[in-house]
Amino acid sequence: IIFPQISSNPNVDFLYLRYKTDDVLNLGFEFQNTELAQANEFVFFALVIGALAIAAALLIYNLLLGFISRDGTYWIYVLYMGSALLHIFSAGGGLRLVPSLTELTPTIAWIFGITAFVLGLWLLRRVLADCLTPIFHGVIRIGLLAGVLQVLSDLVLDQQTLTKLSGSLVAVVSVCMMVVLGRALYVRHVLAPWLAIGWGLATLGLVSTVLTIHNVIHEPLYFLAVQLGFVVEGITFSAALAVRLRQKDAEMASANTRACEQQKRLLEAQEHQLELEFANKRIELLSSLGGIAYLRDNRETGEIEASPSFFDIFGLEPPLGSSVIKHDELLSCLTEESRKQVEDRLRSIIVKRVEASGRQQLSFVTPNGQLRNANVHFSVEFGDGGEPLFINFVLSDTTELVAAQNKLRDQIATQEQLFAIIGHELRTPASALKMLLADQGVAKLEPHGGVIDQTINHLLKVLDDMRIITRPELVLESPEVRGSVPQMVKNSLPLLGRLLLERGLSVTVEASMESEAHCVVREQLVRQIVLNLVKNCALHAHATHLAITIESKDLGGSILFTLRFADNGKGIRKADQASLFEAFKRGDTESDGTGLGLHISQTYARNILNGDLTYQDNTPRGALFTLTAEFPKTSIELENRERELEVIDASSVLDGLTILFAEDSPVLRMMTIKVLEKQGAKVLVAEDGKEALERAKNERFDVVLTDIFMPNMDGNGLTQNLREKIGFKGPIVGVSAAVVGEESDRLIALGANAVLAKPLDLNLLKETVIQHYPLIEVRPQGATADGKARILVIDDDPVTLGMFTALLEDDYEVQTEINALKAVSDFKALNPDLVLCDVSMPSINGLEVLKELHSLSPSTPIIQMSSNPAASYYLSIAKTMGATAVLDKTVAKEEILAAITRALKDA
Repeated sequence: IIFPQISSNPNVDFLYLRYKTDDVLNLGFEFQNTELAQANEFVFFALVIGALAIAAALLIYNLLLGFISRDGTYWIYVLYMGSALLHIFSAGGGLRLVPSLTELTPTIAWIFGITAFVLGLWLLRRVLADCLTPIFHGVIRIGLLAGVLQVLSDLVLDQQTLTKLSGSLVAVVSVCMMVVLGRALYVRHVLAPWLAIGWGLATLGLVSTVLTIHNVIHEPLYFLAVQLGFVVEGITFSAALAVRLRQKDAEMASANTRACEQQKRLLEAQEHQLELEFANKRIELLSSLGGIAYLRDNRETGEIEASPSFFDIFGLEPPLGSSVIKHDELLSCLTEESRKQVEDRLRSIIVKRVEASGRQQLSFVTPNGQLRNANVHFSVEFGDGGEPLFINFVLSDTTELVAAQNKLRDQIATQEQLFAIIGHELRTPASALKMLLADQGVAKLEPHGGVIDQTINHLLKVLDDMRIITRPELVLESPEVRGSVPQMVKNSLPLLGRLLLERGLSVTVEASMESEAHCVVREQLVRQIVLNLVKNCALHAHATHLAITIESKDLGGSILFTLRFADNGKGIRKADQASLFEAFKRGDTESDGTGLGLHISQTYARNILNGDLTYQDNTPRGALFTLTAEFPKTSIELENRERELEVIDASSVLDGLTILFAEDSPVLRMMTIKVLEKQGAKVLVAEDGKEALERAKNERFDVVLTDIFMPNMDGNGLTQNLREKIGFKGPIVGVSAAVVGEESDRLIALGANAVLAKPLDLNLLKETVIQHYPLIEVRPQGATADGKARILVIDDDPVTLGMFTALLEDDYEVQTEINALKAVSDFKALNPDLVLCDVSMPSINGLEVLKELHSLSPSTPIIQMSSNPAASYYLSIAKTMGATAVLDKTVAKEEILAAITRALKDA
């Protein structure tokens, strides 16, 4: 029973009487907003209006998001916030503005409040979906059902019944709400604390409402808790939706990224599939056009599965409806030689089980009799027991390639023959001029004699370079020569003089004093690398100047040379530098070329010259190539050769020999005869091979010296006839002016012992003769009945006697004596043609033996020997006492035989 405004207290709204069940009547005053009774009224209303304004703004914001995103969660939030605001509005007396609804205000406020709770629980399910299990989803369904029943009961039930049901239904909703929030707090959901605070206040208000209905507490606490709870929860829900939106954006971005990656992979897979399809079609096309076939040999069934291109390439009829052929059918297509190769290879695979792959060349005969060639690659698939199961063959038709190679080989042979003729016509007069100048001693004449000699030598080197140009592989066979590296570099440049002039490239060479030191150099190799680098600069660098600097470092037994080639051209792009020295890489150039020059030069430098060839950018512009090469200061081979030549010169190896000499050039013939006769040789002269062969039939000679290119009969024909028809077994030395063909190899194959270049190098000729001296037939007057000369060897060392016996017994009758006194006493009975006598012996030394034997037979040649360096003094005395020669027993057997042969011939 309410008695409004009967109190004089302005803070009292109304006076009430409450009738309780125990028949007690309570009278009291109801104070509005008890907790805030002392607060400033303006501040209180400002806070309330601000909170409602925030709630309204959030309502509008999420309404717009709902329209934009079309996400049902935002519509649930809009309904929740709308219900909460309507509850606050109606509960606060807002509906009193509509007189017809004034009596319904409590019911409407209650319905909106319960509706807000139900929508809030539904929204809570959406926001916390990621941390809820199926059990908690069931709890939420129970709460939703209880809330819906509460709303329906408000609409259809009377006040008395409603009052009885409200407590239990609201309790169910509240418990479900608290259980879900407890789960969120347990898993530490980021929004759980805020959701718990808001719903805690709202639930407190809901419970206070029920308690008010049941007359447990008074009503105002309900309004404060519910309104504050709804506003806080609205803000929290909005924040939760914002976080959820951001997570969805991140998930969407991540999904979009994954989708893009998947799409990219799909596109790559599609492109790869297209490439494979294209490659497959291209392989099929190339197989048919390029003559490639595939065979698979099943060793168990004995059948061979062949690709269609196999039958097309080799002109065979494929079996009807099948691509399988038998082994015998395949072998019948091969030539006899190829069939044997295949059978041997299959036997090796099956029996030895060692070959897993390989290749070989085969020849097929088509049904129409045409010969076809194929390059066959095979691979073997072995079983677990090591037995071959399948053999896969890939055949490529090389018929046209073989024909082209044969044609190219013929063209190269023709080209080499042409260069040989050109070289012959050029080198013959140059060689004659060289010999004339040497005979007249022009090199020593002032002021231009030395220049003339250098010029003719340079011309001969140019002719040598022509051979390297036509056959580059011969540079690897180039001999070691002693000389100056800077001078060799300078001598190489005139070969490119015309190219340098046309390209406007000037080249300078600067060398340190140390680098001028002479050493043993592979001159042709150095010249080839220098020519490659200078030529590349002229053709590709667009440079106007190339500076070559040469430095050296003494390494003790060798000298390390560093040659830098720096130009001012365009340089080389960074992208091309990594592959600069690879084969067939030509880089950024408009000029023709094979792309092999730098690759070959670096290979030579690393593998033969014990150095390297590298590149770096020049400063400020251009390219800088650095060549390093190591050359020995001396060479054992050259020192041995020099010692041999000294022995040859001292003993005059050519003295007394008869040389059959064939040369068609009058000047060279005249000069060579003069040189040989100065050395004591007798020369049988012929103008061509035919005349030389006639003289060989009627006259005796020891050595043959022949030109290769001659009229009527060339050197090849002469050599072949001397070996086969005349039966000549002595040394045959070819002399050729043509140095750019394979004529040297052909002449040696026909029986010559060596080929020398024109002009004739006397030292090389002597070295060649001494190397083949055992071939010279010697028949002294004192020979035995079977034609062998008698040699007496006197030495106190039985090992030495055995060594000389083994060395000489094939060509001579050898007599040995370990006792020097006995050798002297038996000398007349032995009657040797030559005596080999040791200098140092115990009973009587070699000098005394020499004196005694000379008194017995002054004409018998005696060679004094020693292996002791300390005996060199006695050897020199022996020479003055009449010894024919002195000999070191440790020298090569060829030199010993040569000394014996010379001594017998002189005798």
